[in-house]
Amino acid sequence: WILEHPEPLLQLQRAFLDAGSRALYVPTFGANRAALRHYGLGGEVEGLNRGLVALTQSVAKPAGALVGGNLCPTGLFVPPLGDADFDDIYDIYREQVRALDEAGV
Repeated sequence: WILEHPEPLLQLQRAFLDAGSRALYVPTFGANRAALRHYGLGGEVEGLNRGLVALTQSVAKPAGALVGGNLCPTGLFVPPLGDADFDDIYDIYREQVRALDEAGV
């Protein structure tokens, strides 16, 4: 939604900067493959993360503010609490972290 309607996010981030913030979070909480899969967007991790970083950087960079990504739980569990494989969960995080890193976070 934010990528299609960026102005509310940009206004909020500008308000944080106006209030004295020197760092902004990119709203990437929930932008990992496992979480996005519930919305049919599991294959959009790189594009969504890069797009959200670009929006935040468009406000942060001119102000000299730092930009940080945001990770969330996958909702997956390893045995005995679930049936997810540890390496699969690791790969989910690695995919998002790489997208954020390559986008400049």
